[in-house]
Amino acid sequence: MSFVAHVCSFLEQKRNEFLALDSSRQRRRRFLFFLTMLILLTLVMYATFLVCDRYLIYYDVGSDSIGQSVPFFLNAASRFSELNFSTWNPSQFLGTTTVQLFNPEYIVSWFGRDAVPTMMLVSQMLKVILAGVFFYLFIGYFGVRPETQIASSLGIAFCGRMLALAPWTAYTAEVTLLAALLWSVERALSNPRKIISLPISFALIVMTLSVYGLVLYTLVLAMYTAFSLGFHHDDLNQQALSRSIGRIALLYLCGVLLSMPSLLVYLDSYAHSARVSQDVSLGSMLLGLAEAPDARVLSEAYLKALSPAASGFMNDPIGYMGFLDTPYLYCGLLSLVGLPFAFKDNSRRQTIWLAVISLFSLAYIVFPGLRFLLSGGSIEASSFRMSSTWVIFVIALLGALGLDKLWKLRAPRPLLFWTIVLVIFSTIACLSLPGHYRPLRVIAACALLVVYTVLLLKHGATGNIIFALAIAALVPVEILVQGFEFVNRVPAQTRESYEQTFNSGLSELLNETGADSGLARVDYQTDLLTSPMAYTYRGTESYIGGVGSYANVTEFMSTIGNDYIETLGYSRYTYGFSDPYINALLGVSYVVYPADDNHYVPLGYEEASSDINQRILVNTNTPEFFSFFSEDESITEDAYLSTPRELREELLLSAVMVPEDIGSPSNSQVIQELNSAMRRGRVLGSASGSADKNHELSFEISPSQSDYLALCFNLTATSTASGNLRITASFYDSSECQNPVTVPLYLAAGNESIYIPVPNDGFTRATVAISTTNACDDATLDNIRVEEVPDEYVDYYLDCCTKRRAANPEITSYTSDSIVAQVNAPEAGYLFVPIPYSESWHVYVDGIEQDAFLADYAFIGFEIEDGKHQIELVYQDAAYSTGIALFAVSFTGLITVKIAILRRSASRNRGATIRTGR
Repeated sequence: MSFVAHVCSFLEQKRNEFLALDSSRQRRRRFLFFLTMLILLTLVMYATFLVCDRYLIYYDVGSDSIGQSVPFFLNAASRFSELNFSTWNPSQFLGTTTVQLFNPEYIVSWFGRDAVPTMMLVSQMLKVILAGVFFYLFIGYFGVRPETQIASSLGIAFCGRMLALAPWTAYTAEVTLLAALLWSVERALSNPRKIISLPISFALIVMTLSVYGLVLYTLVLAMYTAFSLGFHHDDLNQQALSRSIGRIALLYLCGVLLSMPSLLVYLDSYAHSARVSQDVSLGSMLLGLAEAPDARVLSEAYLKALSPAASGFMNDPIGYMGFLDTPYLYCGLLSLVGLPFAFKDNSRRQTIWLAVISLFSLAYIVFPGLRFLLSGGSIEASSFRMSSTWVIFVIALLGALGLDKLWKLRAPRPLLFWTIVLVIFSTIACLSLPGHYRPLRVIAACALLVVYTVLLLKHGATGNIIFALAIAALVPVEILVQGFEFVNRVPAQTRESYEQTFNSGLSELLNETGADSGLARVDYQTDLLTSPMAYTYRGTESYIGGVGSYANVTEFMSTIGNDYIETLGYSRYTYGFSDPYINALLGVSYVVYPADDNHYVPLGYEEASSDINQRILVNTNTPEFFSFFSEDESITEDAYLSTPRELREELLLSAVMVPEDIGSPSNSQVIQELNSAMRRGRVLGSASGSADKNHELSFEISPSQSDYLALCFNLTATSTASGNLRITASFYDSSECQNPVTVPLYLAAGNESIYIPVPNDGFTRATVAISTTNACDDATLDNIRVEEVPDEYVDYYLDCCTKRRAANPEITSYTSDSIVAQVNAPEAGYLFVPIPYSESWHVYVDGIEQDAFLADYAFIGFEIEDGKHQIELVYQDAAYSTGIALFAVSFTGLITVKIAILRRSASRNRGATIRTGR
């Protein structure tokens, strides 16, 4: 007997021994085998992050990785360590709401700041394992063979979306949570006593994905419930069908109630979001829905179903679409092999239901308008980023059902024909995307398709177990071939680079300086716009994902400085403020610079402290968080808007804009004083021509006795969603100067007139250059010059700061959601608080609640009488409190019903035992 025959005989013997076990033991052993394989593959896939000096934190790819996920996790870790679970987050731009306690993503933050990078890796590996386990349990309800169950579950666990988008934690969590949701639906339909998993899984989806998750997965849940009842619960009569639908509806409602602590806050944010109001407007929706199909997008979608790396790796992506927006439809090649055979040997009813979900998925892939609709208009119609996870599961489900029938296929022609079709499609897709795919990846995937086809045909013809085992062995090999390099060939942070980015000692230095002992804001114009979140300080830079900032803050931003927000309608990016007046009004008392640079000292600031990484300046002139304005120092909106844009920031420090029904604004006097103080000084030097990213300009500066010189220029650039640029002006005090004073500016792409006072150190020459640009190729700087700053400008600034401190505010205590201060108003007037206005903020003067008004479009203002008063601001999020109450009611109800079910079941079992004993 040959060696192969011996092996086959041995395997057949072991198989018979296994089949001799009772069914429950068989199921347990199969599951343990699958779980062991899944864990081993996960460990191998992420081995370099486990054993090497690398973190699963990507950089230079999208703003959601190092730019958002990690800073938000670090912020939550700091807040959790202080048992701070408020939804108000003062570190997110000027202050806004964030839901951290009831968001599953923030599990990584519960173990402290130092553990965040490690827990991000652990979290990703757990998501892979749980996705595989839940899909294994889910597909088991379809009665497929163990080989099919294992292969399809590994395909979901290591699907392209899971492998590609690890740092964007919500996108990978979506895979795991959808697998859990589908399993829980089948579980609830098959056993009425299983009521816990469906509400929890749906609630976790909503808590993770917010309102978008609620809308999309309500549709997915409804569609899948209809499919399941129609496909393999067709034995139900009308009454049983109604009970099943009612049960799923009730469990769905419980899930919605469980998600309420997050959902109600999200809904409130959506209601006040400039981004949502613009993106879901009728015009934008019609434009998105009208977008035509693109053959290149379809070609990339097909290649991405063959291999997640078909269009390159994260280090060198070459795809037609962006790395985040491309369709990661890969969920194992066997899913593609089995896809059309899902329709074989079914009842007419089953075939119809399979056709329904297939056609809907195909429509999603083909028509951008449908993708745009299911994404809630939040991203471009061409993007697959937001709402494509359910399509992956449709492919995996159909592929598993088809594969299960291929194990016993006797006629080879259909499978051969389908494999040839897949290879032809691959060729057409490649021809449609010249230069946008990696040939070896496509060839390797096609070769694996052919090998799978041969092995399936051999197994169908002979029934020999060795071919089934060969396929089983090939699946993990395929997953590693497809995924290992894709997961590891990424721009990941090392431990050293992570420490430099997030543990630079900034928090400790701010503490020593006193910046963290009050409500002062910090201006740190770093590339990491979410640095305030990472270091938990109040800043003026931000990257705000999701719904963006409040509409009233957006309106405020659209009227001052750069016009990019006015042009775009909203922005998720803010880059700080360069004008000293608006920084003073917003309470920016500290400026942070890198320690190794010779940066200028802004107007009003002086050296405070430094270490090897940072240098901190302090402005003792800046008003405390309560700025006082007399009744005469108020203006109307019309007066504000009639003021030239370049003077509005100065105007807001000299007068508060109040609603029409508040007080008697004195417009003319305030504006007259402003115009008198804002006269321009003598031009000391100017550049000829314009500066752009390829041309630096240099010019001489005449001597001046003025204390300050003003760097002036006009920025012109086309506004884009993420367009920004860095400008560096260097001032030299002699021809031999090797260490010039630099003025760094980080600006949005848009149009803006810049006026920056710089201390005069006897400069004789200046250079101005655009250092870097992002999504901003046409930026130019015109009318570049240096002027004297009149004494009146500086005196007016100092005088305005002094007036704003006239109430002598003394902050006695504060938390994220409360501020208590003592003030002594010199006369009746208004107090201005640079916190974005929200109905959740309540103002108490001497213990009596007082109505607040919308000051300067965006902030909290309220009237104050002369004399001493205790001021208390309290943040009470009614939506959050209501959500927690509804969560408690739903959770208690679920547990109560579950206990009642268990008791009834136990009672019945005892009764059956007694009857049997009799």
